[in-house]
Amino acid sequence: MISHRAFRLFILLSLNFMMILPSFAETVNFTPPNSNNPASVVANLPISQIGCLKLNQGMAHLDNYLISIGAVPDWLFDEHKVLSGFILNSHMVISGNEAFVSGTAYFYKGEWLSYLTNTTNLDLITLTNQGLIRGRIVAFNPPKVDIQLDNGQIKTYASDEIKSINSVKCFSFSIPTKIPKINPTDNSLEGQAYKISFTPSQRNIGFMANISKNAITPKSTLAGTEGQISKKFLAALIGMDIVVDLAPFIAIPATFGPTTQYARAKGILNSANNLSNYESQQSTIQLIQQYAVLKP
Repeated sequence: MISHRAFRLFILLSLNFMMILPSFAETVNFTPPNSNNPASVVANLPISQIGCLKLNQGMAHLDNYLISIGAVPDWLFDEHKVLSGFILNSHMVISGNEAFVSGTAYFYKGEWLSYLTNTTNLDLITLTNQGLIRGRIVAFNPPKVDIQLDNGQIKTYASDEIKSINSVKCFSFSIPTKIPKINPTDNSLEGQAYKISFTPSQRNIGFMANISKNAITPKSTLAGTEGQISKKFLAALIGMDIVVDLAPFIAIPATFGPTTQYARAKGILNSANNLSNYESQQSTIQLIQQYAVLKP
C-alpha cells in the first residue's frame, strides 16, 4: 500500500513536471529557393507567446511552406493546433558560427485566429512590382497564393510576387541556429536552435506591443477542459495531507466522470463529509467553496 507521504511526493512532482518546458536544441533545416519551389523551412521549436496570445507549452511547427502553432489546454496532455498558416519569403543569413533563418508567417486558419483579428479586417499586400492590394489571403498552394480582393474577386499570385503583408495576422519570424552545416550541392542548411521569435508586421508593431503586455490564454472549448479541478485546489489538498482519502474520486472524474465542475465539486463535497477527521472535513469543505463552483 502506498504511503501518504509517497503519494503526496508523487502528485507534487507530477504537477511540477507538467509545468516544466524542456530546453533541448532542435534541428532546423532550410532549403533555398530553386526554379521550381520557393525556399522552405522545417523546424519544431518552443514558443511561449505570439502577439496577444499566451501559449501553454506552445510549439511552432514549420513544415516547408506551412506553419502551425500548437498549445496544450489546461487539464489535457496532448497538443492542440490553435493557428495555421503559411510561410513566405524565408531566407538565411550566416554570421560566424551562427545562421539566422527568417521569413514571414501569415495565419489564416485556427481556433484562436479571432483573437488576433476579426472578419472585417483587410490586409494591405505589397507586390514586388510595387503594386498594392487590399483584401485577405484565403488559400496557399505553393507556389500560388489566392487573394480575395475587397470587391470579392479572388485572384491568384505567385508567392514570389508578394513583397510584404501588413496585417495583424502576419508576423516576421527569426530562428538563430548554432553550428550550421551547409550542403555545398544546394546550399541547404542544417543547424541547431532553441527558440523562435515572432514580430508583428510593421504597421501593427505599436498596437501589438501594447496588447502583448497583457497577453491572454483563450479558454479552450475542447471536451475534457471544462469545469476541471484546478491545480491550485489539488495542491491545497496535498498540503493538508487529505488528497489520498479523496484520490479515487478526484482522479477518475478528472478524465472520465461528469463533464461539469458542479458535479465534480458536489461529489468531492459528499466525500469530504465522510472524512473521519473533523478538521480535515471542515478544511476541505472550505477549499471546495473557495476553488470550486457549487452552482450549476
